[in-house]
Amino acid sequence: MSEIMCYGEDGLTLAVVTQHLGKLLDAIRSQHSELDEDEDLSLEDCLVFYRPSFGRRGGPEGASFGEFDAIIATKKYLYLIESKWIRSRIKGRTIKLKENQIRRHQIFEWHRKNWKEIQDWKQFRNKYHAEFDAKHGPKRLAPETSKLGKNLEQVLNLLFTRKVPIQHVILAFYHDKNHEPTKVHGKPVKFRLVTYLLEDDQIEQVFKLKLDEQ
Repeated sequence: MSEIMCYGEDGLTLAVVTQHLGKLLDAIRSQHSELDEDEDLSLEDCLVFYRPSFGRRGGPEGASFGEFDAIIATKKYLYLIESKWIRSRIKGRTIKLKENQIRRHQIFEWHRKNWKEIQDWKQFRNKYHAEFDAKHGPKRLAPETSKLGKNLEQVLNLLFTRKVPIQHVILAFYHDKNHEPTKVHGKPVKFRLVTYLLEDDQIEQVFKLKLDEQ
């Protein structure tokens, strides 16, 4: 098998969702027991999107709203995940999210709440564009024939049958207790902080992804 070399939080997220998804769900269970995530959850029952993109250049008035590091759907919850690692800008032990990161979670949650049937983007846009403008303006819904609209259509249709609550998650990778974040500032969204201890060989900036290990 060829070697895949990874860098930073993108590579760490890929490693977690491909090699250690069970360990990540265990971390969510142990750190947020009130969620009551299934202990006997089968990984085959999970739907995972790695870095789903909803455009990068929208600005404050455009339709794009960025990309999550991952989306994970289980039988009980839909986790919208932003990843941070030891080289992210963390002052003290608090992660402070930027306005555009908070807005990304708000906008996707709005889409998910109003996506009430299997449909195409044109149908959805015609029905909800005025409501979106009132709620999230000056941001706009994606144009009818845009790639962004098609991306949203595909993701939301795939998630449609999983009628479970959304959980907004900050996945923070750290290498020792002195660097483990303890708080997230992301109001008005309620973010859940999930910390994940790195192995020694994942601390370096570039590391090998071992896809053959389960």
